[in-house]
Amino acid sequence: MAKPDILQAMPSLGDQETWEEWFEGLSSIEKADISELVKGLPKVGPMEGPQQRAYNSEADVLGYGGAAGGGKSALLALLALHEHTRTVIFRDDATQLSGLIDDVVQFFGTTHGLNRQNKYFYFGDRPGHMMEWGGLGNPGDETKWQGRAHDFLAADEVTNIPRRKLMWLMTWLRSPIRGQRCRAVFTFNPPGNVDEATGKVPLGRWVISFFAPWIDERHPNPAQPGELRFFHTNDEGLSEETTKDDVREIKFPNGDTRMIPPRSRTFIPATALDNTYQSAEYIQNLYSLEEPFRSQMLYGSFKQVISDHPKQAIPSKWVDEAMERWTPDGARNRTMSAVGLDVARGGIRSFTCAAPRYGLWFDKIQRRKGSETPTGRDAASFAMSVALNRARIVVDMNGVGVGAYESLEGAGINPLGIFPGARSSGMHPLPGRPKLYNWRAWGYWLLRMLLNPERHMNVCLPPDDRLRDDLCTPLYDDDVHGGKILIESKDDLRKRLGRSTDDGDAVILSLAEFMVEQDARRLWHRPNTNRIVRPRASKFSSNEWMSA
Repeated sequence: MAKPDILQAMPSLGDQETWEEWFEGLSSIEKADISELVKGLPKVGPMEGPQQRAYNSEADVLGYGGAAGGGKSALLALLALHEHTRTVIFRDDATQLSGLIDDVVQFFGTTHGLNRQNKYFYFGDRPGHMMEWGGLGNPGDETKWQGRAHDFLAADEVTNIPRRKLMWLMTWLRSPIRGQRCRAVFTFNPPGNVDEATGKVPLGRWVISFFAPWIDERHPNPAQPGELRFFHTNDEGLSEETTKDDVREIKFPNGDTRMIPPRSRTFIPATALDNTYQSAEYIQNLYSLEEPFRSQMLYGSFKQVISDHPKQAIPSKWVDEAMERWTPDGARNRTMSAVGLDVARGGIRSFTCAAPRYGLWFDKIQRRKGSETPTGRDAASFAMSVALNRARIVVDMNGVGVGAYESLEGAGINPLGIFPGARSSGMHPLPGRPKLYNWRAWGYWLLRMLLNPERHMNVCLPPDDRLRDDLCTPLYDDDVHGGKILIESKDDLRKRLGRSTDDGDAVILSLAEFMVEQDARRLWHRPNTNRIVRPRASKFSSNEWMSA
């Protein structure tokens, strides 16, 4: 389309003239022509800087903000008005979106089509252009939106919303309009710190792992702000980073196949200093906050919330160092010592996990969906397929693990059965003789000691985000039961993580052979060699914590 004559005549301004001066020099007819042209143009656009980069980002899923006052709500309003046809915006409480709706009204210029009571805005400037909003703070709120397609899904202050709800709602991120882009944008500040008194973990800490390449300085492959990274959901239902060209084939039960590209993700930080409309008083208020809130809200720092809880059973740094030491060929010239088997207890996010151990070098965790190991025989067959060189299979005997243990015995295997909640009497004392309440505490404290860099045991753990979370999340309590150390229960961990710590528990189980005094002495008396420890072939006597 050719430019109107008035636009073709627009000059390149010199240093001595402003656009206002040029406009004032036009005739009344030329001014009227320009006024008519600008009626169809956006009344406001993104600010230069982070907000503009976020507005123009090609990411399928964008995280934006990290600090207070960076224009997060305005970004969502601008995208809904100018880039998308059907928008839905969520917060944990829908009433908290009133300020964002005010931004939309201000940017759009009219309230015609707005219905605050029923939470929708039909703009009427082009076919189908609309926005609606809602809350996700109550159980089942997400189901009200099932099947309702939107090409723009936004979540404001996303650290107050469970991750599982947003991932489920993204199922309907689609559009029937050819060429209409679909995307999701999550805005947030750093989540709160772990409560030192209660150990309660804030709901929104999931953003740390979801956007780890951009905000977690411990990530092995950090990303620059705005850099696109690509992710697939693997066969185990877990998000894993991949490459842009990793297009995967999926098969449907009827035999049809589809090629699925990865979904891109990025994070762009913004602070109040990036917002040209932010008042000096607001910035002063943020600066006046006490630490760690000042660093979090003014600078968008995630360091404080990423730091370990004071009663974290296994320090994150020690786990990271063990994963950095790991190499793919570590099993070479080693004999498999044991396999820890944690059997799925049901649920769509539960896995039967096997942790192969070669001395103090751990191979990658082998997983099977709970639906693939519905019986003890299935779980036992899986464990036997992992175990090599007559490695001892150690089974969690709580509930469904009993069937796997019995099937292994029936197959002529000599498994070791562990009751993690049973008292620790009878186990070989650990160095320093810490007071430990039960076998679960004994196993976690043993791994803690093995990972302690001062002991130079050179434990190697496979790099795995899920395993890392499993090992670094549990807290300990030594204020009850006569000062004995107690590790957080699996049920409590499941509530905090939203899933079971199957991988970490399998690793702990694989260390059970060191309960035997002879094997324990061999372990601690050779601290620098990381020597292979062969499993004992003899029968253990049954007692309250062990079955063999």
